[in-house]
Amino acid sequence: MSDFGLHIILTREIVKNSHKAREYIGNVFLVKLVLSLAVFAVIWATTAVADYTAIKTKTLFLMALFVTGTSFLDFFNSIYRAHEDMHYESLIMVLNRATIVCSGIYALHLDSGLDNFILAILGANLLWVAISGVFCSIKYGKPRLVFDKDLVVSFFRKGFAVGLMLVFTVVYLKADTIIIEAFKGDAVVGWYNVSHRLIEILLSFATFYSAAIFPSFASSFRTSQGSTATIYQNSIRFLLIIGLPCALAVSFWSNQIILLAFGQAFMEAAPALQILVWAGLLACVNMVTKYLMIAADMQKINALLLGVCTVANIVLNLMLIPTFSHIGASFALLASETIYFLSSYLTIKKKGYVQELLINSWKPLIAVGGSSIVVIYLGLGQVAISCPLFFFIYFVIAFLLKTLRSEDKLFLKKLLQLRSWV
Repeated sequence: MSDFGLHIILTREIVKNSHKAREYIGNVFLVKLVLSLAVFAVIWATTAVADYTAIKTKTLFLMALFVTGTSFLDFFNSIYRAHEDMHYESLIMVLNRATIVCSGIYALHLDSGLDNFILAILGANLLWVAISGVFCSIKYGKPRLVFDKDLVVSFFRKGFAVGLMLVFTVVYLKADTIIIEAFKGDAVVGWYNVSHRLIEILLSFATFYSAAIFPSFASSFRTSQGSTATIYQNSIRFLLIIGLPCALAVSFWSNQIILLAFGQAFMEAAPALQILVWAGLLACVNMVTKYLMIAADMQKINALLLGVCTVANIVLNLMLIPTFSHIGASFALLASETIYFLSSYLTIKKKGYVQELLINSWKPLIAVGGSSIVVIYLGLGQVAISCPLFFFIYFVIAFLLKTLRSEDKLFLKKLLQLRSWV
């Protein structure tokens, strides 16, 4: 509620009209303050109706303040992205997470209770919110905190569809857990969420990558549609080169991954992981597509497609979970991502942002196919040998096929602004 798509729209609009950046930032900041107060009002009303205990109410408000702080940190990150200074975002987020973890561990070490633990991580989070805000003001100029009604209305109109996208995404990523709990109980929820959590590693990479290329999408869309198509197709190729071997490796060795990460009690999660990893790979590709559509001012169409996928996901979960349990939920998520992938692909192809998928996929497909055949023939049993061999053969074949060209490497470095980090 305190975001509602404004961060993404802010990035896009600053890229398009950099001379109005301070005015945009100031108005979005004021709106976020109002929305944050509205969030706390909703929480207060909820706790009053639910008749929570004093401890639970205090904990809820403190964690709401933590989440609100994170939302403001995302707000400042959107400013870094708009100016293509993602290295500042990376540095601040790393230091933020490290400070939170260290503060939390120290509070646990003191054994000072839940309140002090939450206060420790809250203080660490708000510290970096303040630092990031001050740095943004110094680096890009103080925001103009003058309320502009027309500008705010315009941002809300543009951001409303993005806000709906975020809502639909959360619903269809979380509805399966609720339905599994209703039909199968907590144990099955645990098996499913273990697999789902591992897939989030793939999604976190795609989220970072998509956010990093979003300013390039917005800038190229303003100047050249052909340039936008090139960025998109290169992005899909990068994700496939990295994602295909990782997804297949997870499918091959899902039992060993679950055993190593969570232990024998969660072995029922392995079959779900074999399915969910392919849903995760599709979700990575889909995330880039979502950002492209937002940059192209197609967020309404995007929200419509996600709404259809959300309905389809809920219906499929209700059909499959009673019979097939968490495996059914895995297939439902894979089907939902496939529906979005096909519908969004046809939409952007019609607009000229992509040609044929085979252009981007045939080389990594050959490389992953060849490495799979060799490893399966030799046997998958000895993971310590077979897994490194699989990746070695894959990268050898990919290198021989010239899957990643030298100009692609330069393109990637420029796109992600990593010259000082790589």
